[in-house]
Amino acid sequence: MRDVQTPIASRLSAILAAVLPCACAPPPGDPADELRVAVPYDVTSLDPHLDNSLEGFEQVANVYEPLVALDREMRVVPALAVAWHNPDPTTWVFRLRKGVRFHDGAMLGAEDVVHSLARLQADESLAARSQIAEVASVTADGDAVVLRTGRPSARLLGDLAQVLIARVGATRESLDARPNGTGPYAVASWAPGRRLRLRRHDAYWGPRPGFGFVEVQAGTDEHATPAIEAGRLSIVRATYPSAERAAAQGSRYRLVRQPSPYLFHLGFNVVSPVLPGTSSPNPFRLRQVREAIDLALDRVRIAAAASPYAVPTDRVVPRSILGGDPAAVADSPRDLAQARRLLAAAGYPGGFEVTLHGLGLKGRAALPELCRQLAEVGVRVTLVDVPSSPAFQRALRRREYGLWVIADAALTGEAGWLLTTQFHSPEPARHLGTDNLGGYASAEVDRAIEAADAVLKPRDRLPLLQKAVRLVEEERWWIPLYHNQATFIVDRQLVFQPRADLYLRYAEIGAEAP
Repeated sequence: MRDVQTPIASRLSAILAAVLPCACAPPPGDPADELRVAVPYDVTSLDPHLDNSLEGFEQVANVYEPLVALDREMRVVPALAVAWHNPDPTTWVFRLRKGVRFHDGAMLGAEDVVHSLARLQADESLAARSQIAEVASVTADGDAVVLRTGRPSARLLGDLAQVLIARVGATRESLDARPNGTGPYAVASWAPGRRLRLRRHDAYWGPRPGFGFVEVQAGTDEHATPAIEAGRLSIVRATYPSAERAAAQGSRYRLVRQPSPYLFHLGFNVVSPVLPGTSSPNPFRLRQVREAIDLALDRVRIAAAASPYAVPTDRVVPRSILGGDPAAVADSPRDLAQARRLLAAAGYPGGFEVTLHGLGLKGRAALPELCRQLAEVGVRVTLVDVPSSPAFQRALRRREYGLWVIADAALTGEAGWLLTTQFHSPEPARHLGTDNLGGYASAEVDRAIEAADAVLKPRDRLPLLQKAVRLVEEERWWIPLYHNQATFIVDRQLVFQPRADLYLRYAEIGAEAP
């Protein structure tokens, strides 16, 4: 998944709020039975398949559930499916949990799962469709669901953790107007772009959620600062220092920090012969140039400029997920002399000029520091701030940039998704390299990625994943910079432990015993 980095503008008309039967919020209940949350983005749709960014997935995943889920440490655990097995390398049989009810009282059946996956296969506009790219067919078999893939794919389980199950017959219109999931919370009311109110699903199959209601306030936490000062919020996903300062004024709140799985990194166009926007040869096609840029950087200083809590790294895949190397060092040493030698050997003894594109660069103090460091080896960088995420993504896919900065994460709990989508050579017919924005291509890397994905047992797969990750890192297709720390402002009366994927799961949050 890619970090959108900016609040999403509402895409829905005001008419939709009138269509939603519960658009008028119910009278407030006992304040002690209500969790009041502020998030720095807009809830723009309740369709569980429309948007699989962090912003799009976080709220609806409290209402809908997948076949398998990820626990706090991003390990695969049962959810709507209690067990699964592989009769052969391309067949997955999931046995559904009994007694699961949708919010409207209907029982979960295999036909609901088949409908949800078939809907994704049929509609290219649904972002979650990318999570089932390997699925060739899905059928019901009594209380089981049978998925068949075009080739052995070990990453399928992690991908399915991002695929939420809706009721059979659900459409784009019904999912926004009448949300109906199996999750621990149901939608009580929704004002698009402003507020989402959830109520406890009393027939939920799992542990009873600790709060009867959850009130989610959308928008930046700058707007939430007055409510923090007044002590009216339970938990805030913080992105602005002003919100942290407001929380520090009294004794009501504590700050909880969690390393973000999102990696801020440099990406290169390595396929265009000419550097986009110029008539000059593209220097990034040369591995020596990419390696020189890597050696020119002091990540500790870059991370410190980004945030007091940012963590420098030179690893594409964190050590904490399957495929990461626990023995890897956190940062490689800077070597300006070797960087200059590499540039000279590549034909750039005096360096070169390049434009660095990114989203929201004005607020990122780390990038001027990065530019200063690259200037020391003759790489003269001009920063260009792209105004919107859609424009940024379109330009990347059209190969209009030579150098960019972006944040990516493997939110499936293992490295396979990142490897197959970002680093495999683009092969649309096989659903490989679908997010390969730089045009990276290596037959050796492709073989390593496919070998890892074909082994279904995690223990046997781990060394193969690590080999593929190591090859990618040696190519310097990405230059890792740092991970931010996510900050939550939390009422001291709450029992709250952040998840490794940073998602807010309201059923996991409780109140301190009196």
